Amino acid sequence: TRSGRSVGARLSGKLKAVVQGVAIIALILAAMLAGPVHSTMLTRSADALFWLAALVTVWSGLDYILALRPTSDKAP
Repeated sequence: TRSGRSVGARLSGKLKAVVQGVAIIALILAAMLAGPVHSTMLTRSADALFWLAALVTVWSGLDYILALRPTSDKAP
């Protein structure tokens, strides 16, 4: 960061990467199988994983922002 502070990889970031990867694979499979199989359950599952990935991404971003917020060095 500009202030010289560093934040290592957090659990939220790792979880975000896993959920996004699974969601992308599910969306690709749903698109590939949409014609021949047209599985409503597969499509809905892929959509749910997409939205879960979006929520985990927001949570992860907030986690990093809060980790980087300035801390006060002054005693109360």
